[in-house]
Amino acid sequence: MGDDGRSHWHSFHFKNMVGTIMLETALREPSGGYAEHHASCLSFPIRIFNLMRKQDQLVMLENLWGDCYKKVSPSQIAAEMMDGELGVAGDKSLPSSIRRRDGTGFFAILEAGPRPRAWKDFQIGFRIDGGKARAGSRDDLGRVSKEGMVALQKKPDLALQVVKKFYHEHPCCQTTDLYIGYQNRDLYNESGTCVARSLLGATAFPYRYTENNADGGPADGGGELAFQYLFAVDCSGAKGVDTEKTQVEMGNNSLWRPGEKAFAGLGAERLLGWTRIVRKGQPPSGTPQPTGWSFMFLDSKWTWLKAPGGERQAFLEGELATWEPNKTYNISYAYDFQTN
Repeated sequence: MGDDGRSHWHSFHFKNMVGTIMLETALREPSGGYAEHHASCLSFPIRIFNLMRKQDQLVMLENLWGDCYKKVSPSQIAAEMMDGELGVAGDKSLPSSIRRRDGTGFFAILEAGPRPRAWKDFQIGFRIDGGKARAGSRDDLGRVSKEGMVALQKKPDLALQVVKKFYHEHPCCQTTDLYIGYQNRDLYNESGTCVARSLLGATAFPYRYTENNADGGPADGGGELAFQYLFAVDCSGAKGVDTEKTQVEMGNNSLWRPGEKAFAGLGAERLLGWTRIVRKGQPPSGTPQPTGWSFMFLDSKWTWLKAPGGERQAFLEGELATWEPNKTYNISYAYDFQTN
């Protein structure tokens, strides 16, 4: 190849980025009105694509991505984002403070804690980010504690390391914009940093297995983990996208009840503390419902990176204390997404 703009095709990262974008759009339902364009892009002959100029290839890939994902700006301040309801009954958003009722059976029975709208009071989010491998070769605590929480799509090399996806040179990795899927009405995970309003919510996403390379679990390229880190994060003053409100506005069967907020990234100075958790996937109850989740905390207290003190610290300690360490809890599908 000469200097006509086509030699980039031999780039390892670029070629695999094309594969990533194809996989992330091929089975997605496009926005209404873009179905024909979506199908046309996916059926475009690869031999002709290979001969196109790089600029034209990037435009085509960006258009294909835009068929499936809506670009949104992280412009809403955390304090203005919606909070949950005061109780757990019904199919509305769950409270931000959730406690387990003692003496229950297979599925944990939940009730509102003493600060059900703690998001409005504190804007503290919860997120699982990284873990430690069984063999000891991987431990993400140092990286996250130093660099904070970043959207993988915005750090292509990290995305390659963690989820084996390539975003190099795609315009999506060069801005702070986030993306909402037209099909699932939710944030495209790698485009932003998601937190849950409730500690309970953070036990379930983005995946529901800790042994993420074991049979039956989603592979993330990190090997089998012994445990993961769950962080408490100070989101006050941060600007993002209220994905929970977006889901509410889109109607039933789209609301993740424990509440989700998304940000372009959250710096290390916002990390308040961490604890260790093992997520165990769907409850092995034999029920036909495909949702619900199970988890086990390994610690009964936080390891503080920046102890908040006062009411905020008391709230965090109370939220963790309701879950006994080294005990598996199964959460019913009733507390998952809306069911009607």
